[in-house]
Amino acid sequence: MIKLVAAVRRRPGMTHAEYAEYIEKVHGGIAVANKLTVRKYVQNHVLDGACGALGDVGYQVTLPRDSMTELYFDDLESMVQTFADPYAREVVGPDAANLVTSRPR
Repeated sequence: MIKLVAAVRRRPGMTHAEYAEYIEKVHGGIAVANKLTVRKYVQNHVLDGACGALGDVGYQVTLPRDSMTELYFDDLESMVQTFADPYAREVVGPDAANLVTSRPR
């Protein structure tokens, strides 16, 4: 079993509440609509205020993440197959631009 963990930060201008709503209802829905070879998909959300707020400089520097997503695969071949699939490349991947920043700032 392979577990891939993505530490995700919301895009600039998006509130934590907007991010949580979008990743759970929209992006998560897209991801589970066609799970390909993903054995298990888990979203872990940071509670707003638990680790700081958007305007809090300490939060920006020490914990600039809003969620952790876990993807489980049976093996490396399954993982490669999922990320090479047109659904992952053309639907799931591009939707991420609606909620995440491309790199920490």
